[in-house]
Amino acid sequence: LKDKFPEKETWYIKDVNEVIEKYREELGASKFKNDFFGEKATDSFNRITEWARENEAGHEKDVYMTHVDVDNMKDEMVYCILVDTVHKRIVVVIRGTETYFGGTGMLHNVLSDIRAYKTKEDLPEALSGKPDGGIKHVWLHKGFHSYLNRKTKKGQDGAEITAKEEMLMYVMREVKKHPDYTVCCTGHSLGASLSTLAAYYLALDDKIP
Repeated sequence: LKDKFPEKETWYIKDVNEVIEKYREELGASKFKNDFFGEKATDSFNRITEWARENEAGHEKDVYMTHVDVDNMKDEMVYCILVDTVHKRIVVVIRGTETYFGGTGMLHNVLSDIRAYKTKEDLPEALSGKPDGGIKHVWLHKGFHSYLNRKTKKGQDGAEITAKEEMLMYVMREVKKHPDYTVCCTGHSLGASLSTLAAYYLALDDKIP
């Protein structure tokens, strides 16, 4: 459905609601017909969209989206950047495992989940040897580590950089606009694991509040 979302620099609640209403059947029941969670997913989708419509008035600019990455959903991390003006937060939201049978990215997501062996990554020089025990490296889940550190497809997003570097670039863009905001990461399932690792990388950058 990426082609159905118009190009916008900022997405407010009303903008998202308009797209949902316009393509409700395609976004809702038709997508979840073959979903692992079936009717429960459809019911959750309907309740969330109903809540969004009911709460749109008076909260139009409380939370808005400044970047959404769906350019290569089959192989790359799907995420968005939100700005929460109420709590003064810049929020990285990462999608979980695609559960739609035959859906874009499902196979790649599942393979990333099950690559549960360890990979070693050296700590940055500023931290090396400082944690308890003088450790100089950390062990990370191979599948999740690869997801964030894999190069993006050539030509996507203007450059061939890692998903981690791309995410940092978009976060820094918002940090410059809102220097008094804190940065948070969240996600569900695969997204929760990736957001934990993303938070680790963000914490290593002294320019990120």
